[in-house]
Amino acid sequence: MKKLMVIVAAMGFAVGVYAQTAKPADAAKIAAPAAKVDDKSAPAANIPIPESAYRARIDVDGMPGKIAMKPVKNCNEADWMKDDKIYRMTSDSGPLKDTEWKAFEISFTPEKDGNVSLVLMGQYFVKPGEKAISPTWVLFDDVKVTGTELKNGNFSELDDKGKPKLWGGSGELVDVKNPDSGKAIRVWHNQGATQLLAVKAGQTVTVTAKVQKAKQ
Repeated sequence: MKKLMVIVAAMGFAVGVYAQTAKPADAAKIAAPAAKVDDKSAPAANIPIPESAYRARIDVDGMPGKIAMKPVKNCNEADWMKDDKIYRMTSDSGPLKDTEWKAFEISFTPEKDGNVSLVLMGQYFVKPGEKAISPTWVLFDDVKVTGTELKNGNFSELDDKGKPKLWGGSGELVDVKNPDSGKAIRVWHNQGATQLLAVKAGQTVTVTAKVQKAKQ
């Protein structure tokens, strides 16, 4: 009986240690307002994505070059990165509609010279009862930057494969009705669009864009 009690106690200790040392399953989750779903009894696959989940997100990633940044307007440090949170800014546009464009703006100040990645994406959202992230597609257009140079912010210049020049990532180019280029980039959390920005220490950078929920 004493041996059995020792074994059980050891197993309990091991489980406790694992629970304390286990890492979050998804480091990309941020503290964005979660959309409410009233019907908790319905299977997750049958629950529609609520309108409030369709949000644009602009991130700025300075981690590769250890470019620390300070938030100035409408952005925050990426808390999920813990001690490295100063190397990434993140933001939230608020809920979007597919019938109108919304102005979206963030500002940050880098603490040293170097290159950072501007990331256009959708917000993180998981349906109740599911583990996988749901694709909440949004559109970006008319992206502009002050404090450094951004190129092809209206996605009008295309390469020989029909992709927007100078933009990386896996965002999808789509035709839209707008007074500029008639093009926009369609993205979600796991399928964004990126461009490198050269920044200077102490020089505040402001990013503006027009954003909209993509028609599903």
